Amino acid sequence: MDRLGMAHFTQKRSASDRQTLLACASEIGLDADALDAFLRTDELNDEVWRSYGETIREMGIGSIPLFLFSLEPNGGPFRDNAGRTFAHGGSGSADDFLEVFEAAWAAAKGERES
Repeated sequence: MDRLGMAHFTQKRSASDRQTLLACASEIGLDADALDAFLRTDELNDEVWRSYGETIREMGIGSIPLFLFSLEPNGGPFRDNAGRTFAHGGSGSADDFLEVFEAAWAAAKGERES
């Protein structure tokens, strides 16, 4: 996921593009041909959609995209849940994101001063 995230967010390559997926798989040592063959099937289609729906319900996700910012490197609800997480649901303005970042910054400063 880290390699795919880097391709998507820093290299502006779509994470849903098959060639991006195959290239990232190859770069981390996975068999891109086997992945390509798998992606051409419906083998786990039902399982993926079931899991997707469960995750949305269990995590209380009410909008997509959902942006989560954690004060811990591996924190947040999708990792080890360490530390405080700040969320912004849906697309937003620069001011909306600034508000989330300022809250996270204030919390981080408070934790360092304690």
